[in-house]
Amino acid sequence: MAPLKDAHMACSVPAIKMMERSLKESRNQCLKLLDGHNKFGKEQLWTKKDGAGQDPETEEDKIQMKLATLVEFHKDEPAFPPTNTRLSDELVYLATKFINAKARGEHYPYDFTANGEIRTSRVPSGPAPILWAHGLPFFPIYKGYYILCGREHAPWIGWRLQERKSASAKDHPMWSVGAVVAPASAVAAKHTVDRQLFSHKAEGKDIDKIYKGKDGSRDVIASSHHWCTVLPKSAEGVASICPLWSICGYNVHCGPQSEDDKTVTIMPQEYFAKHGIEVNYAVLAKPYANNKKPRAIGARSDVDGDSKGYMESNMEFEDLGDEGTDDETPISMDFVEEEKDLGLLGLSEKEEKEKEKEVAEDGEKDNEEN
Repeated sequence: MAPLKDAHMACSVPAIKMMERSLKESRNQCLKLLDGHNKFGKEQLWTKKDGAGQDPETEEDKIQMKLATLVEFHKDEPAFPPTNTRLSDELVYLATKFINAKARGEHYPYDFTANGEIRTSRVPSGPAPILWAHGLPFFPIYKGYYILCGREHAPWIGWRLQERKSASAKDHPMWSVGAVVAPASAVAAKHTVDRQLFSHKAEGKDIDKIYKGKDGSRDVIASSHHWCTVLPKSAEGVASICPLWSICGYNVHCGPQSEDDKTVTIMPQEYFAKHGIEVNYAVLAKPYANNKKPRAIGARSDVDGDSKGYMESNMEFEDLGDEGTDDETPISMDFVEEEKDLGLLGLSEKEEKEKEKEVAEDGEKDNEEN
């Protein structure tokens, strides 16, 4: 079978350029929000003796709430701070798993909207939770739009992966893994939420009971590893965009596997052949190990944009000018209607199967024509 020629499905030059344009604009808006947040001075950390905060009357009141960063577990469930405090990224991750949407919005108005969604104007705080899969560390993505990257890495590529729309949010799982690889500095930072994933199936066995939470809040791992992923590289806005499989340390096994454990998802050799990807499968299937210092390695590049090749992009973001950053205002993007075709690794399992079928049919047509 000839290599598939869908330029959007693969991490092709056109797809990478669109992602660059989106991320530049997104990062610019995030930096403005971060600057506005920092004008209120040093973070005031919440302690147990502080108790609940006062009901906020303005957005400024929300920003000035004390920040809770302590992550504790009691009987396999996390302990949360009282109302009207701000939550660190780790606590936000846990809150979506153990607190219902209405209560999230009522108790933590800085972090969540009234209906319990993470606010796009929320500035990341504290360390980021790190989720491991296929040998690599990842930042979790909330409903396809919000990156839990932690405060230190908020300036790197921003925290808005794409525009938040109610329709697209429903199409994504609550948490997806695969779109943004966590850099070595995030892995090395002191953090509490650090978990190994094993299976692509959200309904599968969850090894870590303390992270299990509600059924709908499971972490869904992307299964399209020829799509684009982003690896932030510096606070100056340098990042690499390349196929997930080409990141140094990638393993076809989702996680470590013991002789009596059959729950681990393995990307088969046929997957790579199906998408026209030439790899040394034996190398990618080596004994499982997690790479704490991921980096993009050289991937093939076709300057004419033919999706038979892939391009690693080292992009340096630039200031795109003043634009509004009102809370919940969508980020304007030239390609928002095509956002799912860019390989953001956040589609539901059903959508991925539909895409795979569509591309396979296109490939068969190409073969017939040739």
